[in-house]
Amino acid sequence: MVSRLFCIATAVAIPAWIFFALPVIPELVNLRSVERQPSSRLVQGMKISQVIGLKDHTGGRVCVAVPIGTYRGQATGSVALSLLADGKVIAETVIPPGTMIDNAYNEICADPGRSESVVFAISGIEKDKSKAPSVWLTKDTSLGASLELDGQTSMQLRIWSYAQPPSVLYFKSRLGAFLLAFACISSAFVAGIAVMQGTRR
Repeated sequence: MVSRLFCIATAVAIPAWIFFALPVIPELVNLRSVERQPSSRLVQGMKISQVIGLKDHTGGRVCVAVPIGTYRGQATGSVALSLLADGKVIAETVIPPGTMIDNAYNEICADPGRSESVVFAISGIEKDKSKAPSVWLTKDTSLGASLELDGQTSMQLRIWSYAQPPSVLYFKSRLGAFLLAFACISSAFVAGIAVMQGTRR
């Protein structure tokens, strides 16, 4: 009896948590690694930017991620990531020195509103060239080529968008966590009562 009740509670709790806590699967664009190569070192004053069309964007946040090479950890300098919409900066972040993992993707997210495109840019901050990292480039220009490059090369970007705003996602994730906790506590309570009744018998 106890095991049956636990199985029923688990069967209800897990789908509820998946539905509410994970309500959106991001639409992901992953540029292929075609003739992949690193850019020049991102020293202070160097900037690479790229226009990203948003014709299929239905609202909410847009996230852009790019792999940054640190030459096996030797390039410990920092870089700045930014997103612009309609000529205005809507998000900007500086990756602190020594915190980047070699060749790992680094992301930035923002809500572009009704803009039909955004500009993603990565800028160098490090003065010492030996400490400046590089961004990975690809010949896959299905999203267009980078503005400062040769017209045939793109940053190797991953792009996804959330169909719902962060506030809705936050509410649903908290509701999902509550339902999961409630189901677990309820099953434990029911199991405890069943054990007590069995002991009395």
